[in-house]
Amino acid sequence: MHSRIFQISTKPIDPADFCTEKYDPEYDEYYGVLVQPVDYIVCLSDEGREENIQWLKDYYKDVFKIDGDKVTVINKESYFEKRYQDFMKELKKLKDITLDQFSTCEHNKTFRNLKNDYEDELGIWVDSMQTGMDTMDEFMRRIENGFVFYIGAVMDYHY
Repeated sequence: MHSRIFQISTKPIDPADFCTEKYDPEYDEYYGVLVQPVDYIVCLSDEGREENIQWLKDYYKDVFKIDGDKVTVINKESYFEKRYQDFMKELKKLKDITLDQFSTCEHNKTFRNLKNDYEDELGIWVDSMQTGMDTMDEFMRRIENGFVFYIGAVMDYHY
């Protein structure tokens, strides 16, 4: 499976500071931060970068206003809405769970779904020049509507 890491900053990022290489899992700090085992991370070409920014713009059109590299958060709640609804539905399944059920594997899928609805560790990550690596979910929880950031490099990772 593939996903993306977006390099971001609160100031425009000089293209000279974009990554341009493939990362080595034995030596690169990215591999220690990502939660899942990662086979490789590679920086995308300018064309791949633009395609992924366009995807972000289309997929999250209700969340972000994207103008070139500049991203403004316009509706943080929209980012979380569906997963919140899914989270609450899963939580209701555990309303009457007993200690015996809790101590078995009976509800493993429900617990896994709750965790994934709260934070998707197999999804998009952001590499903030100010705060380091975070899942997109964690990043979105720390910011507010009106927050502006800029996209630098886009990296593909395989897990």
